[in-house]
Amino acid sequence: MKYLLTIITILFISYGSYSQDRDFAKLDQFLTVLDDNDRFHGSVAVVKGGEAIYSRALGFADIGEVRRNDPNTKFRVGSISKTFTATMIMQAVEKGKLGLDQSIDQWFPRIQNAEKITVRQLLNHKSGITSFTDRNYFTWHTQPQTKDALLDTIVNKGIDFEPNTDFAYSNSNYVLLSFILEDVYGKSYAKVLNKQIVKPLKLKNTHYGSAINTANNEALSYTKKEDWKAAAQDDMSIPKGAGGIVSTSTELCTFISALFNGQLIQQASLVQMKPAGDDSYGFALYETEFEKGMSGWGHGGNIDAFASDLIYFEEQDISIAVISNGAEYSVHDVMVAAKREVFGQAYEIPSFDFVTMSSEKLDQYLGTYETVDLPMDLTITKSADTLKLQIPGQSPGALSADGNHQFSIVKYGVKITFEPENDKMHFEQQGMKFELTLKAEAAQETTESVIATNNVDLDQYTGVYESAELPIDLTVSAEGDQLIGKGDGQPSFTLSSVGTHQYENKEIGLIITFVPAEKKLNFIQGEAVFEMSLKE
Repeated sequence: MKYLLTIITILFISYGSYSQDRDFAKLDQFLTVLDDNDRFHGSVAVVKGGEAIYSRALGFADIGEVRRNDPNTKFRVGSISKTFTATMIMQAVEKGKLGLDQSIDQWFPRIQNAEKITVRQLLNHKSGITSFTDRNYFTWHTQPQTKDALLDTIVNKGIDFEPNTDFAYSNSNYVLLSFILEDVYGKSYAKVLNKQIVKPLKLKNTHYGSAINTANNEALSYTKKEDWKAAAQDDMSIPKGAGGIVSTSTELCTFISALFNGQLIQQASLVQMKPAGDDSYGFALYETEFEKGMSGWGHGGNIDAFASDLIYFEEQDISIAVISNGAEYSVHDVMVAAKREVFGQAYEIPSFDFVTMSSEKLDQYLGTYETVDLPMDLTITKSADTLKLQIPGQSPGALSADGNHQFSIVKYGVKITFEPENDKMHFEQQGMKFELTLKAEAAQETTESVIATNNVDLDQYTGVYESAELPIDLTVSAEGDQLIGKGDGQPSFTLSSVGTHQYENKEIGLIITFVPAEKKLNFIQGEAVFEMSLKE
């Protein structure tokens, strides 16, 4: 459910002007409710005119050692690192060290189309180079990698399209940009970052990451099922300038404020970083438009179980950052609350007082819903007295009953309102709103699917599987009538039966054949083939 919908969101909300006497009392109350209900670990900051006007940390940096987050706790910020990288590329362009329209073949002759791909196309994700962070990435993401090994991986992934003919977000682009920076400056990415951004802005808690050291006030990241569990850590030899920076919410605000106020690059360079024409993404900057001519510029980030969001309002000279190292509440919704607080708009304090509904009452919502506005159908199933949302290729998400035909998945900001009398469902997530209609054949399909699944003893497959060839274990569990797979520190995924003891997930190209008599499974994904054994 982490990647519930991969649609770029443009919100249309009426915002007022910033008030100098804003006391942030309601935002404090909002975050206190999240903290008291163990829903959010992280920090929030607001900076205006280069000065921090609000900072709040909540939750824990290290749950095991009972170390709480504080305003100086450092978090991995994921893809917000790309904005730092793009800024340093523009600095190098201003110094004449490279050109935006220079081809990359002098650095990476082995990459397909290198003679046609430009620095500019790496920056705006129009290179066509396939991202190396696919599902297979999670079989090796915790292991150190050399530059040559990373380049081999990127070369072997190939291309998705010819340069400048399409857009596809690719972490490979920004790893390559990191290597270019290292070449033109003759220093490691970490040292370039320190010289070009950290020192000029006098940032004390921003640097390139390494193995997390909680004694140095660095936060671990956590996922939660029944209890919070520390997520696996990406080895920091891998993400480079695509996702390897560590910072605080306040210092992220300081960085983006400095970027827009001419402290790092010239105005002409900043203009080039913004999306051009009909593009929604520039050089690691995207625009969020609001009514009354207000625009915010920024980027988001995810790595391990960290999630972050950074936005800057140019006209008001206000920046807002939200970072989480463990969330059972949408980071997006925390950012929305912060923005509405800053600009004097109404918003609700969250409530976690859910209602209980009988299994029989849930039957009125079951089925598959569709709309021409979404490329996939949404299926509503149930397990005992819990309603579940099923999206193709993802594990079912449990819906909490809010009452009056309303349900939610608080962690992902999902809100659903049913109209059973009209066979409709209203779906909302992170500003996106859709009305879906129940498919006529959905009830029969759902019933047949459940019957087919119920005839199989799923318990014979469940357990934790391991292989000496893999750095992570694979956990197979059954949730009601659905088989679920999950690698350590990764999103879970559904497995659908395609034959005797054989299951697949088409979305990620995975086929698993169980051998229950031998307590083994055969795992095939792309060119990766492994035999895994059930741990005793």
